[in-house]
Amino acid sequence: MTEKYQITKKDEVFELLKKKSNFALMSDKLLKKLIEKMRVSRYKKGDTVMKQGEIVKNFYIIIKGSASIYVDDTFIYSLKQSGDVIGEISFLTGSVSTAAVIAENELGLVEITYDFLSHLNSIEFGLWLCRKDISHFLDIVISDI
Repeated sequence: MTEKYQITKKDEVFELLKKKSNFALMSDKLLKKLIEKMRVSRYKKGDTVMKQGEIVKNFYIIIKGSASIYVDDTFIYSLKQSGDVIGEISFLTGSVSTAAVIAENELGLVEITYDFLSHLNSIEFGLWLCRKDISHFLDIVISDI
């Protein structure tokens, strides 16, 4: 069962994410705006964060722990670093989840709703998301070579 609660130490989340290479590209102003609208969820080992084919309503950022990504019940890769993002493909394409996401261990995620992101109307967020996705995709492709 997922436990949801309001975060009380937003500056700690800001400092944690700002140290991550993909969030270093984001302005402090935009990151603080995202953090203002977030909530934190905790998942236990084996919990499903997202099912393949389901409608996704949230963009997730890993704060602690790791998650496994599966497509058609086949393991694809693990997200193991705080700052890794889940749900960005569904947000960008407006489609259902292309993969299942399972907590590998105790997992803490920041959730930001797609509704908020779609009303954000930020060119900076779109550019950040594209740069982040391209570099993450290249990391996966290069590691498979």
